[in-house]
Amino acid sequence: MNEPEDRIMLGIDIGFAATGWVAAEVIGNGEYRPIASGVIVTEKDNHRRGLRVADSDVERCQVILRELTRTFCDHRPKALAVELPTGGAQGARANRCMGMATAIAACIVDDWGLPCAWVTPQEVKKAVTGQRNASKQQMIGAIRSGYPELQWPKGKTHHEHVADAMGALLAARYGNEYRMLEP
Repeated sequence: MNEPEDRIMLGIDIGFAATGWVAAEVIGNGEYRPIASGVIVTEKDNHRRGLRVADSDVERCQVILRELTRTFCDHRPKALAVELPTGGAQGARANRCMGMATAIAACIVDDWGLPCAWVTPQEVKKAVTGQRNASKQQMIGAIRSGYPELQWPKGKTHHEHVADAMGALLAARYGNEYRMLEP
């Protein structure tokens, strides 16, 4: 039988400006018990003279990697569920940022050597609300009512990232990553 600390799964909503995460215990029958959550926020640095956009991007990638590694060390998950960005942004900059965020997630999964369920935003919305086209507010509301014990960041603008990270876990709850952790 898996002990509670051996049943931790980490949900990640990877993003370049904000990455949400939820560490949750797999309790069986498709259910989780959230134990911690957070949002990693990065901002471009426009204040240092002579700083190139590429330099700022590298620093932001390093922050995401460092903070996700700290989260990994704090919670020691045994499996992951990652919501991948859609890659459908209209502008070159937004696509570049999504590409960097996706690359960070792919490298982390490889480096940590954990089983990972890769889920789409539509799968997350469907798992949380039953609708593939649910709004952010519907997502947040459904997660709030289903998981009242979930910790939310202070700034409401980041609640969607925690909701999406929990949603990634819910979208993965019938996959092999979940089943291997069931008690």
